[in-house]
Order: sequence, then structure tokens, then C-alpha cells
Amino acid sequence: MNSVQSSDPVQQAQREYLESRVLSAQPAELIEMLYQVAIQSLQKAIGYLKSGDAMARSREVTRAQEAVNELMAALDHSVGASFTQTLASLYAYVQQQILKGHAGPSEDALHRAVGILSTLEEGWKGVCLDLAKANQPVATPVRRLEPDQPEEQPASAGDHSGEYYQEAVPVTSRGWSA
Repeated sequence: MNSVQSSDPVQQAQREYLESRVLSAQPAELIEMLYQVAIQSLQKAIGYLKSGDAMARSREVTRAQEAVNELMAALDHSVGASFTQTLASLYAYVQQQILKGHAGPSEDALHRAVGILSTLEEGWKGVCLDLAKANQPVATPVRRLEPDQPEEQPASAGDHSGEYYQEAVPVTSRGWSA
């Protein structure tokens, strides 16, 4: 990523933070970020549509379209899952609504695009939570020996699995929130 220098130190710090966040994000987090960018940009575009600022609306519409394009590019059609085609169709419809909303101009079309993206984002967050739960290590209870209780001998002299046991440490999400 090319870092753009800014005379405003706050904007520069925000840019550097965002760049760091993107570079360190897992693929699932990147998808969530794309949904957020598209939704926020469309919400801003609706505001600019109401205020009559066509240039600002155009910038936000372009940003939203680019985010949706990235979501389309992230689809893996090689897995053969039917939902990838459904998502591709939904993204194409969202792009049509964005274009209709901007060129029309039509606030309703932009709201339809936001509605679909918001629903997809909510579903994606659910998938991410399920993945996070599935990736949580399962802690095996450790049997504590009483001070006067002798340690049991392994069943097999060749079994050294107990020597390599390490208690699982729970992994938590970074909890990024924009």
C-alpha cells in the first residue's frame, strides 16, 4: 500500500492506522471491512444526494462500487458452492442499484443497495463468529495430583505423548470496531 503524506497529522495517523489494520487483518476481517466501507460510503452518498453535492456523492459512490467489486473478486467459484453464484448475482444487483441511485438520482435505489449489503454483512459477521468459535482450542482438563498421590505410569513404555502436553491458551478476537 502506498502511504499518502498529509499535512494534517490526525488524517495521517488515521491513514496509517487503517493501513496497519488492513495489512494485519485475516481474510475474513477484510471481507467485513469491505462491507463496512461500501455501506458507510453509500450512507454518505445518500447524505450528499440530499444536500445536492454531486461531486462528493460521486466520490462516495465510486468508493462503494470499488468495495463491492473487491467483494465480487473475493468470491471463490472453484469450490462449486451454489451460494457463490447467488452472492455474485446479489453483488451485481447492488452495483446496478448504486448506478441507478447515482445516475437517477434515486435515494431509494441507494437505500436498497445499503439494505442488501447490511443483510450480507450481518450474515458474514455470524459466519466469522462461528469460525472464531470453531477455532477456539478445546482445553482438556488437567488432572491435578495430590501431593501424597503417586504419579501413574504410562500404559506403554513407548508412549511419550504426556511429555509434550501443553495446556491450551484461549485465543480471543482482536475485536476491531470502526
